[in-house]
Amino acid sequence: MAKRIQLNPGTTFMSALLGALLLLCLSCQIEAVAQSPSPGLKPTAPHPNPPSAEERAKQRAQAIKDLNIPGLKLRPYIPENFPIKPYPNAYNKGFVNSTSGKPTAGLTMYSKDAPDVVHKWYMEACREAKLNTVIPSEEGRKAIGKVGDLFIINADNLKQKLSIVLVRNPKDRGTIISISWALK
Repeated sequence: MAKRIQLNPGTTFMSALLGALLLLCLSCQIEAVAQSPSPGLKPTAPHPNPPSAEERAKQRAQAIKDLNIPGLKLRPYIPENFPIKPYPNAYNKGFVNSTSGKPTAGLTMYSKDAPDVVHKWYMEACREAKLNTVIPSEEGRKAIGKVGDLFIINADNLKQKLSIVLVRNPKDRGTIISISWALK
């Protein structure tokens, strides 16, 4: 059974939430770079033959390659050794990891599934991965977001810690999934 704690602004929950939002912003920037037209060209109307999913994936991979941030490595795939499985009904997966200092990584994905469905799935995934979980109380979630639209799971073991933040996507009412990982 997961432990419930009260949130206060000085806890690691707020740090995890800020980290998740940063990762989300990074993900949006990558998506925007991958979809932006070449410099000097002005968009006029939707292209009659939009790029295929394969071509968009190639464009996204190239944008990630072109985006060079010292100390970070952006990847168009999730490494197999990431400590928790990515959500199975997710799309637009973005992965970033540190290349210097203490090892850290982040993963952002989207799903058309509701946040409570994704939350239940990740609680089970943490249990299967033998991770201890701590979740904020309903009162704590109310203080920082609408209950039902925001879920936070902090999970850890002796060697590593994860923060999983699930937020309702205002575009499609699905879920924005953000996972931050670090070695202890």
